[in-house]
This record gives sequence, C-alpha cells and structure tokens, in this order.
Amino acid sequence: MINQSTPARANLGAFGSFRISALAILAAGLFVALPPRVVADEPAVQDDVAAVQAETASAAEARIRQTVELLASDAMEGRGLGTKGLDRAADYLSRRFAELGLKTDLCGGGPFHEFTVQTQKDGDRHRVDWSGFLADAGQKQQTAGQPGAGLDTATDARTKPNASQHVEPKSGPRVDPRTDSKTDPRTESMDGFTNDRKSDESWHAEKTREKTATKTIKTTIKNVVAVLEGEGPLAHETIIIGAHYDHLGQRRGENGEEVVYYGANDNASGTAALLEVARILSRRESKLPRRIVFVAFSGEEQGLLGSLHYVNHPPIPLGDTIAMINLDMVGRMEDDYVMVMGTGSSPALAQMTRQTADEHEIGLLSIPSTSPCSDHAPFYSRRIPVVFFCTIGDMRDYHQPTDTADKIYYPGIERVARMTADLAVTVAEAEERPEFTERGLQGALLRGAIRFFGNVARQMAAEGSDRTQPPNRADEDSHPNELPVKPEPARELEPAR
Repeated sequence: MINQSTPARANLGAFGSFRISALAILAAGLFVALPPRVVADEPAVQDDVAAVQAETASAAEARIRQTVELLASDAMEGRGLGTKGLDRAADYLSRRFAELGLKTDLCGGGPFHEFTVQTQKDGDRHRVDWSGFLADAGQKQQTAGQPGAGLDTATDARTKPNASQHVEPKSGPRVDPRTDSKTDPRTESMDGFTNDRKSDESWHAEKTREKTATKTIKTTIKNVVAVLEGEGPLAHETIIIGAHYDHLGQRRGENGEEVVYYGANDNASGTAALLEVARILSRRESKLPRRIVFVAFSGEEQGLLGSLHYVNHPPIPLGDTIAMINLDMVGRMEDDYVMVMGTGSSPALAQMTRQTADEHEIGLLSIPSTSPCSDHAPFYSRRIPVVFFCTIGDMRDYHQPTDTADKIYYPGIERVARMTADLAVTVAEAEERPEFTERGLQGALLRGAIRFFGNVARQMAAEGSDRTQPPNRADEDSHPNELPVKPEPARELEPAR
C-alpha cells in the first residue's frame, strides 16, 4: 500500500489516544458487520464437511506461505523499482499464472504489460519523472503534501477545488512522498489519528523535501496480466482482481549498510491471495458468464504507476470492465475482520460483498468512500465500481524492514482468498452489471484510522456475547497478533443521515 502518512505509534489499548471526533466517523459512513453466529448442521454431516474444508484450507495455506516466503526473501531484494528481484518476482508470477492454465498472451503476445519511467536516484530514494508518462494535458510540478497535489499524483489543481480527488493526473515530475518520519513536521506531532482542522492544515502546509538528483535511470515496469475467459453473451464483460507485487527494495541503514525491506504483508500477502483466487476460479468445472482478469501491479509504492498505466492503456476496453477487486495488505487478520473500502462506489457491489463476507463468517469494517492509497483508485476515477480488501492488524511493521514472512497469519489470507473468489463468482453471475455511484476520493487514509476502527469493532464484539472462540480458527497460538474477543451475531451500523 502506498504511504499516505507515516503510521502513528500510539497506545492502541485506549481510545483516548486518538483525537478523532465522533462526527468524523459518522461522516465517513462506517459500516461494521460482525461475523454471524453459526447454526450447527447434523453432527456427522458437519464433521465430514469440516474435515474436507480443513484439508483444503491446509493445502491452500501451504501454497500461500510458499509464495509469501519467496516474495519476501533476500533473493527478491525487497522487490524495489529497478531491482533484479522485482523482475524475478514478475517471472515467478507469470509462470504461476501459466501453470494454472490461464491465458497469458494478452499484452503483445505475452504476460507483461510494460512501460518505462525515469527515476532520479539521490542516494537513498528514487523520484519518478512523470513527464511523458501520462496523457499530456499541460505540465505542472507540485510538491507532494501540498493541497491539490495529493500524495499519489502530480495533478493540476487549477481546474476546481479538490480536483486531485476526482480527475486524471496530468504530466509533470513526480516528487516522492516518502519522508523521514523523525524529521517530517507533518508527522512529528502525531500521537494518534488526528482529525481536527488545525492539524489538517499543518499537515498540508509542509512540503515534502526534495533532494538533489545524482543519477537518472530508465526503469521498465511490468504489470503481470492473466485472463480466465468467460462464456456466453456477457463474456466480453470483465471483472479485474488485482494486487501489487512491488515493495520498497533496499535502503541504507543507520550504519550505511543495505537493509532489505521485505514487504511480506505489503504486499506479498495480497499477491499470494491473488494467485490463490486465480487457482480457485481456474479449477471450476464450468466457465463463468463473464471474463476474469488477474493483474499483479507494479510501481504501486511509487504512486500507483502500474494501475495508472493500466487504465490509460487498457489491454481490454475499460467500458467492458464492470468491477475491480483490490487485495492489499491482507496478511494480518485479527478477530475475523477485514476492512473493505469503496463500498459506496456501487450499492449492488456492496451488497454482494456483505453477503459473501457473511457466508464466510468474516466481519467487515466497511468504508463507503475510497482513497488514492492503492491500485483500486485509478479504476474508481474511471467510474468503475471497486472494493479494496485490507486486514485490520498490527501496523507497526508497515514500510519497515521488520515486515517479514514470519509475522503473517496465513489462515487469514486463505479465508480472504476464498471470500474474494466467491465474490468474483457472484459478480460474474449477476444478471446486471453493478452500477457505479460517485462518492469522491478521500485525500488520506491514515494508519491510525485502521487501528481505531479495528479497536472499535473488537470492543463492539466483546459486549454481551457468550461466544468464546472465533469461527474457523483452530490454532489460536499460531496467530502472532491475537487479541481475545467474543464475536456476536452479525449487525451493521447505519451511516448518519
């Protein structure tokens, strides 16, 4: 997930550590759907079904673990832009897609949806030059962090207020939004999720610093694309399921040594889930009525480069794309909850998502609005319904070298993958394509908000329930971030009217 703010390190055990108003939560239209209570079947039937499910889940978890451990290994060099490790990851993904029998010749006869950008290296970070990359609509350089610029795109803000939240980014040099949290005035004073006007203005007022570029490098970026064709009169309509496979690469440590940023949760987890979804759908006995396109995006950490390139140069017409499902940071599931963003982009898609989550006994923290924090945003900007899944877990390793494979909760990824596959089937088999509804892009999704919503859900779940164990989790001790809860039957908080 692209960094829109440095994670605030706060005492998450107390709600008082977050300076967030109740009005802000109501304005966001937050839905919290808790896992439903299970109704027991006949004992013998239930035992047989459970045994088959356990065996299937165990094999899936092993595949997922293998993928995460490979992508988050030293050999992949942190999957940074321009590294051999990122190319190795792309080759691995293309092979896996081909082994599943998927069509991998959509992009000029091959699996790679390629483009080139120029990066300017200043010694410890890269800056991407957008000139000529996106549609030429006049150039305007803006510094990331300024109002109108956002943190993901170089955008001309002269068209109208908040234009960067609604329009395509224009050409111009991109400034790397990542900064040193210890010296960045935007995040220095943050001790939690701050949502008051004064702090918001100060956050935007400080400009991200640029360092003098010392070397210009041309870098080829590869999205990896695979297709599962549909059958019938709606086979031309497309559902995209995506996850970015790049990360931050290697950076200099305090002693000048190269430190690998492994990116196990961000986003080897989503990439592994994507492969598992592809496996599930490719093993179906009958074809779906609509086409499924699997895309492993690259360049996400540098500003959604891969997904922006996809929507600007689509290998399949965007007019035929009816929905986009994004998987980013799905390796830290806690207490059977998943955050889903973008449900306001289509009431029909939101209903399908809630129904599918209920069937999988997964609680949703549903945020109707969306944010340019991951690869769903460019599709939303083209009026395509989106949902973005992200697990609610410990964020202290976010964009740190400590985001390693041993901290991933693999049963959670397997559950997210199964839920995503079933959601894709539901959308593919729907009589009508989900209708797009514009909600607007939110400028920033702070990590503190994710933790806040997670604590709210856990507090709600703990009230008045007689259930002592979350469903479908046999080995509680294996979960590295476990917090004891007692989920109650599904319920939903309606948004403020």
